[in-house]
Amino acid sequence: MHRGLSRPARSVAAIVPIALLSLSASFPASAQSAAPGSDIQVVGPVRILTQAPTLLDLGAGIFDLVGNAHRNQTGAVDAELRFGQRWFGIGPAIGTLINRRGGGMAYVGFDSDVAIGPIVVTPLAGFGAWWKGSNRDENLGGTFEFRLSLQAAYAFANGSRLGVRLGHISNANTHSRNPSENDVMATYAFPLGF
Repeated sequence: MHRGLSRPARSVAAIVPIALLSLSASFPASAQSAAPGSDIQVVGPVRILTQAPTLLDLGAGIFDLVGNAHRNQTGAVDAELRFGQRWFGIGPAIGTLINRRGGGMAYVGFDSDVAIGPIVVTPLAGFGAWWKGSNRDENLGGTFEFRLSLQAAYAFANGSRLGVRLGHISNANTHSRNPSENDVMATYAFPLGF
């Protein structure tokens, strides 16, 4: 494990992969499977999903996971609305992340679902507005920021997903200061009726 991670972060980093592997081995019959004709076959069992349910994805975890000697590390929650309509496997998403110090970000972006058996990997790239919370909150350099994330989740037969998301917020040096931020969230997504 990385020596710079705090004890709770090391615990999360150790437990999450084991939990995902256990889930995938425990529920093979429950896995969500999209219609074979609707997926773009890539290689073997790997599929890019061109049709997906619209999902409300809720998460809770650790904000500012790495860096600054953990001075700004705190809890956070997030919510993403990922629309099921896809164009060549890419769809729109909107979201927000709020940390315990009152700072956060609202963003829009694009995502894609890549299914490997019952596990769905979802990369997201977006941009939006960051606001600083209390005086102990991280100063990310300015309002305009980019959001990148990568999620791995187990997809259940009812369309819901349980997983983990690694996220990154940075202004890509568009401001004079760019400390960036990394977060990890345990997530649960459930399908909406539209």
